[in-house]
Amino acid sequence: MSIDAYADIPDLYVHGLPPALLVAQPRPLESIDVGTGTFRLGGAGLADDDPLQFISMGGLVPAGLSASAVYYAIPVPDSESLFQVAASVGGLPVTITTAGTGVVAVVPSLLAKARAALIFRARWIDEHLVAHSVPLVAPYPVDVVAMNAILASADLMRTIGLGNPEYAQSAQPIFDAANQVQLRLNRLADGVPLRGAVTDRTPTIAEAGARAWGECDRGWSPKDAEGNRIL
Repeated sequence: MSIDAYADIPDLYVHGLPPALLVAQPRPLESIDVGTGTFRLGGAGLADDDPLQFISMGGLVPAGLSASAVYYAIPVPDSESLFQVAASVGGLPVTITTAGTGVVAVVPSLLAKARAALIFRARWIDEHLVAHSVPLVAPYPVDVVAMNAILASADLMRTIGLGNPEYAQSAQPIFDAANQVQLRLNRLADGVPLRGAVTDRTPTIAEAGARAWGECDRGWSPKDAEGNRIL
């Protein structure tokens, strides 16, 4: 399960996200600087510690790298194209000794983006659950899992899918479903409970409420002086 999310990666597929959307296509590198261990990829769009792999189409990856390993991006400051890689999150740049042969390419992992979308939308849902204590505790209601997955799927379609004509036709049903989810969240924000009853958000604080009418320890009585009930 994604940390702090109500849905996981498989839930995205269950609720309509095309599975191939999160399988990135190889992106050939424009150049490799052996001296600095720096790679150039136009419009790389990589963030710190984004996971990626190296492949070589028709040759070998640069010496110092393994085609079976996952590396983590270290973007060069003030550059949209240059980056280095580390063998672990937050690690030091890997040293390479050759530029490789064939067409060397990187395959960015999109799973990190998917998990980030799930976490963001889980917090979005929390902001609307005014009748419930949030974040919710597992096991999560099925409808919350679905809402989390649908909203995150729509986000991923906007950021990844619309750039690929292959998925354009798949996008509109997901956007329509996300719009319906938002309408429901708006109702939840008005205080409508998820499961038919409002959850007490302050269970340790006594509530001020009406007391049932009856005999009272102070001597008050629901009867008049003749013994007739007043109410």
